[in-house]
Amino acid sequence: MHRLFFADRILESSLSVGTGPLQLADVVPGFRSFAEAVTPDVTFAYVITGEGAAPQWEVGIGHLVPQGEGFAVERLADISSDGAGACDFIAGQKTIALTASARWFSEAQEPPIVNEPTAPILHVPQFENGWGNFAPWAAPVQYYQGADGRVYLSGNIGGGAGGNNIILFTLPNDMGPSATEFFTVRNSGSTDVVGIYIRSNGDVVLQSGSPAWFSLSGISFLADS
Repeated sequence: MHRLFFADRILESSLSVGTGPLQLADVVPGFRSFAEAVTPDVTFAYVITGEGAAPQWEVGIGHLVPQGEGFAVERLADISSDGAGACDFIAGQKTIALTASARWFSEAQEPPIVNEPTAPILHVPQFENGWGNFAPWAAPVQYYQGADGRVYLSGNIGGGAGGNNIILFTLPNDMGPSATEFFTVRNSGSTDVVGIYIRSNGDVVLQSGSPAWFSLSGISFLADS
């Protein structure tokens, strides 16, 4: 859609013929001339109306060009009484007004293109040291990286070997934090917690203890990627 210039009450007459530039003649009483408000470096919408038993007309966009001692309107027609192209005007009086066409209004009112948010791609980890999803009825372990650059973990893990610094699974290299991140999560006891840390290489590690299961939901961090 063209970026158009608008001005109020611009209406002039012309006696030009054919499909070329329309020479501006006299301003219609009560209106302003194009030269009063329009400069040659802007584009505007126009409508031309011819007089006669079978009036000719044209709607389009144009700009001013010097011609003789005044100005003419260089025309790019959208539609006219002759069809889709420019009108081949015959001799006789006609008027040209600065306005806006229906097509311009339709395009201006089109809704903006909105990039709909896409669902994150969920990944299932490759478990280590006997760890896995806690139970069929419990949320499985998953992870994803959001549009904000953060990595999110969720789900319930259990059944693996306890101890100190036990690797549960490893995230892809580009999903690791810039430095080791530490977290506290709920384990199988109603009030107990367990320490988890994530290394920059993506290792998700049980810090210590031998919980039957624990939740990873709520863990998130900014990936170093």
